[in-house]
Amino acid sequence: MPPTSPAGQDRSPLEVRPKPGVFAVIAVSPLLGLLPGLNMLLAPRDRFAFVAGCAATVLCVAASAFVVTMQLRLRAMGCLLRLDTAGITVHDRPTVPWSDLREVREEAGNKTQPPAVVFVPRPGITLPTLPTGISLQRPNTRAQAFTKRYGSPLVLHPGGMNATAPQILTAVQRLSNTPLTTHRGPGGKSAW
Repeated sequence: MPPTSPAGQDRSPLEVRPKPGVFAVIAVSPLLGLLPGLNMLLAPRDRFAFVAGCAATVLCVAASAFVVTMQLRLRAMGCLLRLDTAGITVHDRPTVPWSDLREVREEAGNKTQPPAVVFVPRPGITLPTLPTGISLQRPNTRAQAFTKRYGSPLVLHPGGMNATAPQILTAVQRLSNTPLTTHRGPGGKSAW
């Protein structure tokens, strides 16, 4: 039975994890580029086509290996973000209490950017970034880029996660008193 508040409201935590079904699609997608490369490799018209076929084949196999490794690392981490009554917990980081957040904002997606849920800290509070599974990526560089674009380093793009933006915003509303806001870009639609 999920924990409840004195008013009988459900206070069970929300754990955000990578979506299981997305793994196969993401892992196989670079291999689709392998088909033209194999065609050029197996039936070359000239030496350039053969070299281009070799390069395309190697590139697609390397991209697929990179994506599979990244996805396996993310899945091995388990819960990437946990929302509970104590606050938000990013994988292997201390819990950030709800009082350290100024707002939780939904950013509507557009043609070039996916929708996002942004956890905006109060002044002077530093939030962590979500792990990506990419070992060479620098978290500080990513945090600076997200802070410049969204105003916070803790940005969740729920497209590949097991929780949607409305589910995350509902959990925030259910577990805290943190204000929720919606930012719609030109032509953007709110999930909330």
